[in-house]
Amino acid sequence: YHTGGALAFNKFDDKLYVTVGDATQNVQCGNLTNSTGEICPSQDRTSLLGKVLRINRDGSIPDDNPFPNSPVYTYGHRNMFGIAFDDHGHGIVTESGEHFYDEINSQIKGANYGWSTLQQADTAPNPLSTDPSIKPMRSYYISLPPTQTTYYNGDKFPELKGEFIVGSFRGNLYAYKISEDGKKLLEEI
Repeated sequence: YHTGGALAFNKFDDKLYVTVGDATQNVQCGNLTNSTGEICPSQDRTSLLGKVLRINRDGSIPDDNPFPNSPVYTYGHRNMFGIAFDDHGHGIVTESGEHFYDEINSQIKGANYGWSTLQQADTAPNPLSTDPSIKPMRSYYISLPPTQTTYYNGDKFPELKGEFIVGSFRGNLYAYKISEDGKKLLEEI
């Protein structure tokens, strides 16, 4: 359960990004620690669970990763099914929520995405989370849930050029246009 497992090369930096789910270990945590006071794996930067990892093509750890000698690029994730990068190196990750709040997240080096605390999009106040974690670009109260994503830069469908295309378990496709800095959702189709 919650294995994540999406893979994508970012042609901007030629690194492989790997999503790894929390392996359902945060279910017992409720917040940042479990009943015995241990840090939940998705919040523990020494654990590979609940992370996006970044490695070189040969499997070694890049020198410019945010945490020295660690493949961890971002943390605080639950279960990610998709990851993709645009032509400028900006990435998004699709993440399914526990019961609600599926997410579309930008990839920001070294960022904490807050799981196992509950989050809502930046546009809504979040009474359940006071941590400084990165809020989703888009969250869905009613579950999609989102799956794999790709960045479309072809010419066959000009209305989708420059957008991330995301599938869902319900069979729908979504297109997202993000800002030039890769941090804000500009359009959803």
